[in-house]
Amino acid sequence: MRILVVDDDRFFRELLTTVLEKHGHTAVSEADPKLALSRFEPGRHDVVLADLLMPGLDGLQLMESIHKVAPQQEVILLTGREDPGLGVNAMRSGASDFLQ
Repeated sequence: MRILVVDDDRFFRELLTTVLEKHGHTAVSEADPKLALSRFEPGRHDVVLADLLMPGLDGLQLMESIHKVAPQQEVILLTGREDPGLGVNAMRSGASDFLQ
């Protein structure tokens, strides 16, 4: 599986990318969600894993922008915050899944 990881937290981004690669996936990562969006190409990744809360462009905005050019793109939003409302909002907005 080809996975794009977008997270402004360097430690978590690198950890997630390493774990995914150890499980046989091809993972690329980007710290800046605006840069990730500018480099996004429909069909290039099977799934996008994105942090929900990032400066400049949050995970919801990133997902909505991706869905404008690739409506079927799987996007899973992630957060370390314990707020059930975030997950509900993410799923209602079109996330394939939400991990807390």
